[in-house]
Amino acid sequence: MCHTITSFLIQCDSQGRILHRFWYEPAYLLSPYQTNLRDLFVEEEQIVLETMLLDAIKEQKKVFWRQPLRLQASASEISACFLASGQTVLVYGADFFGLDSALVQKELVGNFMRIVSPPKPGSPSEGHQMVRTQFEQIQKLNNELLNTQRQLKKANAQLNQLNRDLNSRLVKDPLTAKARMLAGALNPNPIWKGTDDR
Repeated sequence: MCHTITSFLIQCDSQGRILHRFWYEPAYLLSPYQTNLRDLFVEEEQIVLETMLLDAIKEQKKVFWRQPLRLQASASEISACFLASGQTVLVYGADFFGLDSALVQKELVGNFMRIVSPPKPGSPSEGHQMVRTQFEQIQKLNNELLNTQRQLKKANAQLNQLNRDLNSRLVKDPLTAKARMLAGALNPNPIWKGTDDR
């Protein structure tokens, strides 16, 4: 039976903003749009996460361990390890409850070895991953911009139509024409100065 352990190693700042994703498995665990550590966990875990981040920042180089924490993306619970250096925190999480320790060691050591090993020629490197992530963010912003532009064009067309309707009513209404003439006769500086009566 092949079992992939739900795990991740990310680096975040003291506010929980994700700075770097070393790995995360399975792929749906963390999307490019999740930019904060809090996005990974259910609402009930938010206070625990903040406490763990603050404790790690306060006591540098000390490992803080917490279990279990429930993830948003799956129903699994994980153990999490927090280690701070300066204002950044490494957070390692894994779901290895009830699994064989040899499998856990193999997965854990394998992931760490992939991080420190040099990339293979032709394989996507960290730079390629960063470019991909930035490209996805640019695409998202571009789509939002296009949607906003469409909404503005639609609203502008509606306003132009309402303006044409209002102008046609003002010009054709006989009462308005008589009011303009009367206002012009009574006031030397008329309100409708510059408008032509048709």
